Amino acid sequence: MRIKMMLWVVLTVCLAVNVVAGTVGGGNLLIGLPSGLIAVGCAAGLVALHLKERRS
Repeated sequence: MRIKMMLWVVLTVCLAVNVVAGTVGGGNLLIGLPSGLIAVGCAAGLVALHLKERRS
């Protein structure tokens, strides 16, 4: 359960950083790209956990 909560928190923070970098930073790739990749990884982890829980 802690892993799921941590993934949700990191996903939310990364999405917020990505939005701020895209709007305020003028599309700064040095900030937006890594935070976007981390967000995608968190989303994939959440999907994997959901499928694992659903099958058991």
